[in-house]
This record gives sequence, structure tokens and C-alpha cells, in this order.
Amino acid sequence: MKNAILTGASMIALAIAAPAFAQDINNTSDILQSGNNAAAAVSQSGSDNDSDIDQAGSTATDSTFTSGLNAGRSVVANVMQAGTDGRSKVDQSGRRQIATVNQLAGSNGMESEIKQRGISQSAIVTQSGTNTSDDTNSSIDQDGLGQRAVVNQTGDSESIIFQRNQNNEAEVIQTGEGNF
Repeated sequence: MKNAILTGASMIALAIAAPAFAQDINNTSDILQSGNNAAAAVSQSGSDNDSDIDQAGSTATDSTFTSGLNAGRSVVANVMQAGTDGRSKVDQSGRRQIATVNQLAGSNGMESEIKQRGISQSAIVTQSGTNTSDDTNSSIDQDGLGQRAVVNQTGDSESIIFQRNQNNEAEVIQTGEGNF
């Protein structure tokens, strides 16, 4: 009898949760983190997806991940989106942080915005759109020392990078039509 009740409860729980797994439009993620050794990863597919990651690490310590892909970083944000009309926003402050946004092949109308304030931060954006009238846009705003911005875009794309202070690097690679 006990097993029958647990099985019935499990089936009801799965039936209620099933629509959440099938959802592929209008997904929203909102992540707020503070402190060092924080990592956020978002993966979305479909259309009209929004991702917002806000991270504040310490500027006073050198606490970092000691191994793995994030070795040497204090705070990490990774966003992967596929589909149409996806928007990604990452806001980071502190030191030794990295934000990576991948908006995948065949995506239309994708937007990426990264704001970083602090020391030794990196922003990497890869957007693989199509050559349609739906622009793919990237904006990186960095204020601090030793910042690095890399944008690689395919399709009808626009990239804007603002960097303030010293020892900053920026690289933009665009292929396709209508880029600036």
C-alpha cells in the first residue's frame, strides 16, 4: 500500500512538472550573486528568452578558483542561447571575472550586453546569426584596469565596445553582411 501511494504521488508530481520541461519560448533567468568563487551558467533554447546575471565579487582579495576551466578567476558567468530574439545581460564588478556569452548558429535577433567594473576582467561574446534583417547586437562596457573584450560575430551584426582606464584590449571579428 505504501508503494502504491508513493508511486501515485510521483506520477502526479511528474504530470504537474512536465510542462516546465517542455517549455521552449519565453524562458527567463535572473541570477544575483555576491562574493568570490561564484559561478553562474544559463542555457536556453527557443524564442524570446531572457537571461540576466548580476555578480559582485570582492576587490580586496585574490580568492580564486584553483582548478578546472575557471582556474584563476574569482567569479564566472556563462550564457548559452539558441533560437530567436534572445537577450543576455551580464553585470559584474570586482576582480578576475569572466563573462562568456554564446548565441548559437542560426540564431536571429540576438542581443548581448556585458558590463564589467574592476580589475583583470574578460568578456567573450560569440554570436552566429543569419544574414537577415534581424540584427544580432553585442555591447560590452568595461571600466577598470587590464580588461579584455573579444567579440566574434557571423551574420548581420553590430558590435559596440566601451573601455575606460588603462591596459585594456579589444578584438572584434565579423563575417557576413551589414556588419559594423
